[in-house]
Amino acid sequence: MFRNKSNIQSKTSFEVQQCTHRLLTQLKMDNSPLYQPLLSTHKCMNSIMANFHELPTLNDQIKAYDIYSLQLARTTAIIDQVPDQYSFYPGKSEFQKRVTDYYLNIVKESSKKRNFLYQLKELNLSS
Repeated sequence: MFRNKSNIQSKTSFEVQQCTHRLLTQLKMDNSPLYQPLLSTHKCMNSIMANFHELPTLNDQIKAYDIYSLQLARTTAIIDQVPDQYSFYPGKSEFQKRVTDYYLNIVKESSKKRNFLYQLKELNLSS
């Protein structure tokens, strides 16, 4: 089983990536207007996933989490507009639930990192 301490590169992130790709394939075949916006969010998320461990500072990691969580929110909004005629595993409502839960985990982890950064700054000021 895949293990990683970063939610951005977790098993869930790869599941979201796979499901989004399956949906993108169908949207592209039908020339759907939802294809380009979803592809844009997908590309951004993939870029962040691929480059996350190369980010040099905690502040850069926090920014990546913020951008990634925004892309997850956009993905949910786009998928909400997908007509029911498209069928993809695990299904529209289940996928939205998974993305929403994952989004909340990403926001929580970002908050922890932001709090840790604040604590580090406070320690530096008191020294």
